[in-house]
Amino acid sequence: MENIGLYISYCISGGSLVIAFLVYHNSNTKDIKEGTKEGVIISTKIDMIFQSLNSISSKMDKYDDKLSGLDEKVTRIDESTKQAHLRINEIKGEMK
Repeated sequence: MENIGLYISYCISGGSLVIAFLVYHNSNTKDIKEGTKEGVIISTKIDMIFQSLNSISSKMDKYDDKLSGLDEKVTRIDESTKQAHLRINEIKGEMK
């Protein structure tokens, strides 16, 4: 009779170990799945940020080209204005 009690306690202990292992394995698998899901979300957000930065960089290059063109135009207008002032001063001098 004592052996039956001993076998029952071994079976209960063994069953407890099996259940503990299954619970641990299940929670570990769930953690891995959640970690993978979070990693994919973060990776997607980083890709979106990278695409936005590329778009902004492209737009900035276009604005730099436009500013360069405007700078040249302002320089030409400034030179033209100086020439016009010189001519006006010459005409004033001739009229006196």
